[in-house]
Amino acid sequence: MAGPQMFYIRNPDGSLTQHFGAPPAGYVPVPSVPVQPNFQAAGPRPSVAVQPQRPSFVSMPPTVRTQTLLASQKAIPMAPLSIRRAPAKKTKVAILGGALDPPTLNHLLGASEVIHSGMADEVWLMPCGPRPDKPNLSPAIDRFMMTELAVNTFFSSEMPIHASSLEVFNDDGSWRQQSLATYDSLSALRSKYPDKEFSFVIGTDWLQPGTDLREWTSIDPVTGEEIVTGDKLVSEFDFLIMQRPGYDVEDVTAFGPRMIRLEMPDGMHFMEGSISSTEVRKRADISARVREDLQLVEGLVAPAVLSYIYTKELYHKRQEVPRPLLARSQSSPGVKNVAVFGGAFDPPTNSHVLALAEIVHSGIADEALLVPCGPRPDKPNLRPALTRYIMCELACNSAFSYAMPVRASSIEVFEEEAMATYDTLCALKAQAEQAGQPTNFMFVIGSDWLQPGTDLRTWTSKDPVTGEQIVTGDKLVSEFDFIVVRRPGSDVQDLSEFGPRMRWMEMNHGMKNIDSNLSSTEVRKRAARAYARNDKNLRLVDGLVPTAVRKYIERESVYKPDHPSKKL
Repeated sequence: MAGPQMFYIRNPDGSLTQHFGAPPAGYVPVPSVPVQPNFQAAGPRPSVAVQPQRPSFVSMPPTVRTQTLLASQKAIPMAPLSIRRAPAKKTKVAILGGALDPPTLNHLLGASEVIHSGMADEVWLMPCGPRPDKPNLSPAIDRFMMTELAVNTFFSSEMPIHASSLEVFNDDGSWRQQSLATYDSLSALRSKYPDKEFSFVIGTDWLQPGTDLREWTSIDPVTGEEIVTGDKLVSEFDFLIMQRPGYDVEDVTAFGPRMIRLEMPDGMHFMEGSISSTEVRKRADISARVREDLQLVEGLVAPAVLSYIYTKELYHKRQEVPRPLLARSQSSPGVKNVAVFGGAFDPPTNSHVLALAEIVHSGIADEALLVPCGPRPDKPNLRPALTRYIMCELACNSAFSYAMPVRASSIEVFEEEAMATYDTLCALKAQAEQAGQPTNFMFVIGSDWLQPGTDLRTWTSKDPVTGEQIVTGDKLVSEFDFIVVRRPGSDVQDLSEFGPRMRWMEMNHGMKNIDSNLSSTEVRKRAARAYARNDKNLRLVDGLVPTAVRKYIERESVYKPDHPSKKL
């Protein structure tokens, strides 16, 4: 029996539609015109064309009427659909750039209003790189991290708003030494993401008499001299213009051919505020000096950003909070005990968060430090170090109040590979000494690390000169304290057998230690299963990691099988 026939019918607009099966009622199949030799059709070639007759149109069923209208022109063979398919629609991405020092609730409101306006599919908040003309600007990594914290704690994971590190890092992961010009940033994004169409968001305060974006410049990559690129900037990219109070502009197109007012649909009004980063910095300084806290900043930035400002001592000098109830430091007066909790943290789980809290609750240390390892050649499936560090910052700054002495460290993140434990502790010690803060760093391990056949004295480091492995374990156990957490089924009779500075983590005042068996491995496994079920909300992961971490995992598709190896 002959299979279904394939034929093409010309539409009223001149396009052609492919059909399979018998020709519609009232039509007589006739031999088709041969397919042109320059078309390489996939599948069976057209075998028949349709010759229209003139049956009674009114009496036809609706489906046949449609076919009759479509076949009002002579049907001819044509190229396969892949050749005539319309180009895919590009995703419209609006760039909201600036120093973001820090990102305020006003920045977040502006980003959300761009989405609500329908004039962009996504918004990328982009903190600028280092600015020689602004020497007091906070480090780019801090401003980028605060932007990640703001986005992933303020919005739901479905909100298409992201933080971009384009101006913070080069493509090879190294630090940018200088901020990019606006034209260079947008051109780099256009080149890197050809499936997206980029626009730039500015306020009407930028479009005032005496201001001309056509005069904006870039640095020539060859000569290092300034060259004018503003004319290309305003002709190659759309600008979305937000109305600012007191800065009216009668005709935005006077400033460039692609200036577009940001307008809200369906009678909605554009929402805005007057919070500025300058005011936040001023209030942080006043609050720390007058109140010895950061209460004057509350409500102006996302809570996780406030926590980061506090722990990193941005815009103020932090006042140490006395903790007489729990403190039982055995170090010298004026020396701070800091517990170092290291690992891959791919991702950090609620179990890791609980462990950090219990270290602080026990009073064995004044502060707990979460240290994600650098790249591990022996673990090729490990997520990028920067991605894991972002998740650690999200965990620390969203799971605790800003007064909780818990923070994440990037000490290994930007190294070419993970550091040995001894090298990490030495680097942290040198960092603290440089800051003028005498610190006793204590490494956290589980009792499962101290079992027969295990000897920390044999641990090694890479010789910085020869690149060969050298034993540093003997110095590790003699120069640094170890905090040992009891693990079920891994008892240890005498800690001193494993080193002279081993100490159990024990709770004071009759409190019992609380633990959990959550693992990063289980979270990754469940994420993979959720994606296999097409569950983009990752319900199998909900409750296993801090909410902000889950939002980030979902928003950036961190554990999706085709996750890119580099961040935006």
